[in-house]
Amino acid sequence: MGSRFHHGAPFSRAVEEGPLDAKRTMQIGIRGTTNDPDLWRFSVESGMRILPMDELQDKGWRFAAEGVLKVVRDGPVYLSFDIDSIHLAQAPGTGTPEAGGISIIDALRLLRAIRGIHFIGADLVEVSPPFDLGAIPAFQRGSGSV
Repeated sequence: MGSRFHHGAPFSRAVEEGPLDAKRTMQIGIRGTTNDPDLWRFSVESGMRILPMDELQDKGWRFAAEGVLKVVRDGPVYLSFDIDSIHLAQAPGTGTPEAGGISIIDALRLLRAIRGIHFIGADLVEVSPPFDLGAIPAFQRGSGSV
């Protein structure tokens, strides 16, 4: 909607300012409704690999893990995990809900498959506890250590 600073802009700002190498960036599970048909233009034009949710669902978590390993190679990696990539039934605690997310078990499988990458940090974003009335993600079977 014209603003440079919104919840979807950190990647573009980080690429523009230098700390993020777009060609070593992969966005997995992108989906949702939007009024802007060019929403992902910056990501694509800057060289980021986008794996939309439809493609992730069609090709699976192993395909996504292989893609991550190809994109990030041997350098340092920062992982930013968006809670709204998880199916709403399993992780409703987000302020930006979207239908059709990945299951928690597939997310864990993906994370386990990329173990060994040189992670220098990580975050979990878009979490909004007031929307997670039953603390559902905390009680998911298999949601222990990655």
